[in-house]
Amino acid sequence: MRKLILLYILLLLCIGSSSCQRHDMLMDCSCSNRAKIPIAIDWTKSGIVPKNVTILFYKEDCGSLAFEHNYEHNDKEVETYVYLPVGKYTAVVFNELRNEINDVKVKGYKNLSTLGFYADEDTEIIERSAGMYVEEPDILGLKVIRNIDITPEFIADLNDKGSTNDSSVIDSTYNMLTNIEPENKVSLINIVLHVKGLNNARMPALIDLRNISGAYMPAEDINNTTPAVIQFDMNNRIYNTGSTTEGNISGKIAFFGVLGDRYSVEDQPTEAPIILDVLFMLVDKKKTLIRQKLDITDLITFDVVHTGSITLTTDIHLDVALPDVEPEGGSDSGFGSGLNDWDIIDVPL
Repeated sequence: MRKLILLYILLLLCIGSSSCQRHDMLMDCSCSNRAKIPIAIDWTKSGIVPKNVTILFYKEDCGSLAFEHNYEHNDKEVETYVYLPVGKYTAVVFNELRNEINDVKVKGYKNLSTLGFYADEDTEIIERSAGMYVEEPDILGLKVIRNIDITPEFIADLNDKGSTNDSSVIDSTYNMLTNIEPENKVSLINIVLHVKGLNNARMPALIDLRNISGAYMPAEDINNTTPAVIQFDMNNRIYNTGSTTEGNISGKIAFFGVLGDRYSVEDQPTEAPIILDVLFMLVDKKKTLIRQKLDITDLITFDVVHTGSITLTTDIHLDVALPDVEPEGGSDSGFGSGLNDWDIIDVPL
C-alpha cells in the first residue's frame, strides 16, 4: 500500500511538471522562474507557408545554444508560447525543423557563430570542375532577434500583474517574438548569354557556375566563403530579329549567392572569381563539344527584392562564335536534344 501511495505521488509530480513546455535541452521546469513569452511569426514577406517552425535560442554572453523550440505552424494570433529563464538571448527563427528544408542542412547549430545553412552536395552531375557541387536549395525564411533580456524583475512583474500594460519596457520585451517577419535568404541568378552561331548548338547547354557560396551564415548575415559549384542547364533559345544564326539562351537558378557579402562581389577573392563555364554540344554527327569559360565577377548586378532575397543578373556576349558544322540530320537536326545526351559523352575537365 505504501508503495502505491509513493507511485501515486510521483505520478502527480510528473503531470505537474508537464505543464511547462518541453525543450530539447534539459532545463529547470519551474514556471514561476521563467517568463511565458508569446510567439507569432508572419511568413508573408518570405513568400512561404511552412509546415513547422524552429527557434534556436543562444546565450548572448558566449553564443552557445541554450535550447531549441519547435512547433507546428498555425493561423492563431499567438501560435505558441516559450518559457524563458533569466538571461540574455539571441533567437534565430526559420521555417521547418532542422534539416527538413529541401536540399539544405543545418550545421554548427550548437553555437551562433558557427550556425550555417548548407546546400546539400550534388552527386548527380557531370563533374568537370574542381570543388564541391551543391544542389539548388529550397527557400530559407529566417530572422535573427537580438537582445532578448529576461530579468528577475521582468518575470516577477509578469507573475504579479498578469499583464504588461503598465510598462512600455515590459511590453517591448514581452512582444519581442511577435510580428516577426522572416526574409528569404536564398538568392536567384538570371543569366542571358548572347551567342553567334547559335544554330550550330544542340540544346540545352550545360553550365557550371563556379566559385559561388554553398551556405548562409546568419550570425553575420553573410554567405560562407568556401567556394562551391552549381550545375544546371540553359535553354530558352531566342534568335535575334531577322537572324537564323545569332541569338541568346537564358536560364535561372536558386543558390546562396556569392562568397561573403551577399550584396556585392566585394568579398570575392581574386584567386576565385565567379566563372560561367559553358559547354555546348554541336549538331554534327560527332556531337562536338565547345567549351567557353567567362569571368563574370564584374558583370553581375544585385537587386534586393521584397521577399528579402537577392536577384543577381548578368548579360554576357560570347566573344567566339560557335563553328559551322554539318547537321547530323533528322527533322530537328539535334535541336530537341535533352540532358540525357550528355550522359554518353566523355566531358573533359
